[in-house]
Amino acid sequence: MAAQKVRFGPRRLAHGNLFVSNLERSLRFYTRVCGLREVFREPPIMAGFLSNGSSHHDVALIEISDRTRRGGDGRVTIPASQGRSPGLNHFGWEMETEAQLVEAYRRARESGLEVRRTANHQVSHSVYVFDPEGNFNEFYSDASDDWREVWRPGNTDVLTVEWAPEEAEPSTKPLYVADPDLSPEPGSIIPSRQIDHGALVANDYEKLLAFYTDVAGLEIAFASTHDTFAVLSGSLSGRDLALLPAAEGRPAGMHHVGFRVFDEDELEEAETRLRAEGIEPEMTVDHPTKRSLFLKDPDGIRLEFYVKRSAPLSALADTGGYDPAYLL
Repeated sequence: MAAQKVRFGPRRLAHGNLFVSNLERSLRFYTRVCGLREVFREPPIMAGFLSNGSSHHDVALIEISDRTRRGGDGRVTIPASQGRSPGLNHFGWEMETEAQLVEAYRRARESGLEVRRTANHQVSHSVYVFDPEGNFNEFYSDASDDWREVWRPGNTDVLTVEWAPEEAEPSTKPLYVADPDLSPEPGSIIPSRQIDHGALVANDYEKLLAFYTDVAGLEIAFASTHDTFAVLSGSLSGRDLALLPAAEGRPAGMHHVGFRVFDEDELEEAETRLRAEGIEPEMTVDHPTKRSLFLKDPDGIRLEFYVKRSAPLSALADTGGYDPAYLL
């Protein structure tokens, strides 16, 4: 079976899972500065999860370590060779239903695509694959329509165990939060709504673009005429993933994770608060497609906070002098 027949076809990018050098420090930063709420921890694997209500987590933070991390059944979840430096662990892609996920899993196996692992996280069932450049991707379906009951206060067990996708009849019922009540952390510097997109820089742009269209099943929402960048969307037609080729000053790997802010007034006020705290944005963008600011977390991971404007994505053809990595 050809790779283009795999096509997981997720709804959207729902979370970014990041390795950080100090979990407590990063949790403070992502709550106080970025406006995300801490909702759960798994102390045995040094992990914390943050969400403003759109899902069980917009961001997961895992402290780096040189030891193997294991699930509740003793199965290896993060080998000692992974998670030894800060950066992207994986992007989490939300599927419509478990049935859709299992069908894609079967197509992946039949095509010969390597599935690195499957997992039952109790709040979700997941299939993990690497893209051709080593970026990790989780395709998951929610396994509960009340993730707060699963991630209840005081539950500090390691929840992840093995999941066998074909052992039981998969659910055809969507269990994600269809109309979330988004609520940023009170008193935060940047009142973020939710995660919005990720951006990856490729050594082999064409090969990576083929993976995210043919295997991940994202649609090209906009691509430059000179094949220098592309914006890809899940079935909700968001700006879920930006892809760009590596260039001088733009090394391969994750460029940034993007978060939506409620409106431009909030964004302007947040910029004022940042500067008052002595936090200087790395970059600000004022373009017909968006208004945004970029800053780096304590480990140097780049984050974007932005408000979408009315101009269509075709307006990206005129970059206005910006590096496209900061526009997509």
